[in-house]
Order: sequence, then structure tokens, then C-alpha cells
Amino acid sequence: MKANFQIILLVITVVGSLFPRDLIAANRNSESAANKVYIDMIGELREMSKNIVIYSEQATAANMESFRKMRKTRNDADYLLTKLQYSDFAVNHKARFEAIASLWKEISTSVDTIVLALGAIIMSSEYAEAINESISVLLVEFNNTITRYANLNNANSNQIHIVNSNMPLNLRITENTNKLYLNGKVTELDVDTLSQDITQFGQVLDAMINGNPDMKIDKVHDSNVQNQLTQLKELFDTIVNLVKGIKDQTHTLFEAKNATNNIALNATILVKTTTSMINSYK
Repeated sequence: MKANFQIILLVITVVGSLFPRDLIAANRNSESAANKVYIDMIGELREMSKNIVIYSEQATAANMESFRKMRKTRNDADYLLTKLQYSDFAVNHKARFEAIASLWKEISTSVDTIVLALGAIIMSSEYAEAINESISVLLVEFNNTITRYANLNNANSNQIHIVNSNMPLNLRITENTNKLYLNGKVTELDVDTLSQDITQFGQVLDAMINGNPDMKIDKVHDSNVQNQLTQLKELFDTIVNLVKGIKDQTHTLFEAKNATNNIALNATILVKTTTSMINSYK
């Protein structure tokens, strides 16, 4: 009887000793599986950080599809971070997680700046397209008008020389307009230079219509040329208003541009931080 009791006690002791080890192993497996889920989420955040840089750059160039993708990526990442925020994983990696959350907050704030600038971005893009089309017509027709005027018997040769000396200005206007329209990423200096060049062009045009002794340009008296110049003046005034419209939005546009630069900067650091965290679990 005593021997049986000792055998039973031995079995209980052996079996009991196995439970803690099995429990520890199960806990480790469970923790490892949970960490893998969280690391996968960190990996998603890393990819979002890369993508949002591309989307923000394209969004500030008035690409509406990229604008939508930028907002969706930001919202998806916000949701992901909220899930991570209350996890044991975030608690166990408090310092690195707080760094990640802080970087993403900066990115999210920059996205808000671009969102607020959407109206100005779209309007300026449309204005730039209109300027590009109108400038091309204006300069071609102006050159044709000058050529017709030069062929008149009573054309003032000195006046024609003065007008033609402004032709490099026409080329610069074309180049700056193309830069504004095709690139969509201009500096304040670009806009100011275009505005100044167009103003100077307008002075030459106005001088031919009304005369300007200071510029040594006499009024053109030929009725056909005068009518053509007057029509060009109307197109010119439209262009001036379009350029002014873009200048009025430059502060907002450059805020959006700076926001894009901030997104790129913070996203680069965020990618490095998340990559380091992911590698530590390999």
C-alpha cells in the first residue's frame, strides 16, 4: 500500500513538473505569434511612409488620384498606429514606438497642410494651363503683327528695332510659362520673374497702341495694325489677371511645397526606424 502511494506521488510530481515548462513554451509561442502580427503592422507602416512621399509630391502638382491616395494612406496609417498604441508590443518598445508615432504625427500634419491647399493647387494648375495656351497665341500673333507693320512703307524702322530688341523677353516668357505649366513646382522667384516679364511686354504693346516717348516708341497709325494690337491687348489683359491669380496663391502653394518636403524628411527617418525594429526580430 505504501509502495503504491509512493508510485502515485512520483507520477504526480513528474507530471506536475512538466506543466510549467509546457505553459512557458505555450506563452512563448503565443508571444512570438503576437509579435509577428505587430511587426507585420510595422512593415505596413514602413511601406505607407514610402508611398505617401510619392503621393504628396504628385498631389501638389494637382494630380487628384494621388491626392486621394495620399489621404487614404494617411488615414490607414492613423488607424494602424491607434491599434498598435494600446498593445503590449508598444509598451515593450515604448521609446521606439513613441519616436514612430511622433514622426507620423509630423507627416499627418503636413498632409493636412496639403489638403487645405487643394483649392489653390487646382486653381493655379488651371490658370497655368490657360496662361501657357494664351501666351503661345499672344507671342505668335504679336510677332506676325510686327512683321506686317515692318512691311508697311511708312513703318518707323527705329521703332521696329526697339520692339524687336524685346524679342529675347518673349522667349523668356515662353520658357517660364512652360516651366510653370509643365513642372508645377516653381519658386516664388519664378512667378515674380514671369510677372515682371509680362509687365514689360505689356509696356511695349501699350506703347505701340498709344505711343510712349520715354520708350521712344510712336503710336502706330495704320488702322489694321492698330486693330490687331488692340485685340492682342485684350488677350494680354486676360493673361495678366491669370498670373495675378497665381501670385495671390503663392503663399499657400509654397506652404504646400514645404509640407511635401517635410513629409519626405520625416518619412525617411521613419523608414529607417521601422526597418531597425523589423530587423531586430529577424
